[in-house]
Amino acid sequence: MSDALTTALERSAQPKEAQGVVDLIERQTAQIEKVLPGQAERFKRVALTEIRRTPKLVECAPESLLGALMLCAQLGLEPGPLGHAYFVPFKREVVFIVGYKGIVKLAYDSQMVKDIDANVVHEGDAFDFHYGTSPRLVHTPSGPPGERPWTHAYAVARLTTRGQVFNVIYPEDVEKAKERSANASNPASPWQTDYFAMVRKTAVRRLAPMLPQSPVFAQALGADDQAVG
Repeated sequence: MSDALTTALERSAQPKEAQGVVDLIERQTAQIEKVLPGQAERFKRVALTEIRRTPKLVECAPESLLGALMLCAQLGLEPGPLGHAYFVPFKREVVFIVGYKGIVKLAYDSQMVKDIDANVVHEGDAFDFHYGTSPRLVHTPSGPPGERPWTHAYAVARLTTRGQVFNVIYPEDVEKAKERSANASNPASPWQTDYFAMVRKTAVRRLAPMLPQSPVFAQALGADDQAVG
């Protein structure tokens, strides 16, 4: 068992709870190694860092935390500051939420998307778009957003087939997505900690049906749907 892992976890939770998490993660080292060859120890350190950032995770069922960790490993994502994925403690369960940067990474990893981006439009920006037979989108920010309210968000992707697709959403679309998340008011929820990342994610999610999807990309979207994140 990793002494560093044990010591750090015991600082952030009651010893019994911490020990259960440590034991479970350590017992899965071989399985993590199969999913991430040569990266099991690093992945366990990433898990430790996330637990230290959100100590309430060790109050959740250990199997729930391990399930979220293993799903991250399978998808090739990392929880934490990178913004790939979020672990939110909710009713003693760990809710796995794919982040905006995680969805973008998976789209690139599919090798079917050449470029993908999402942006937020604020009052005062020059913004115009058209759908139909000659789709067109132009956005020229007028400067730093500052305190200007946001009016639209959009996601645009260039495909390896040389096609391009985009989709525009409005604040009410984002509010509906937020309302569907049972844990949106949780202080650890990305809706609270990274609001505009979730705005961008919502735009990309609305664009997703127009994108070619690899099995891993589809798995990530399915997991995210179950979390209603």
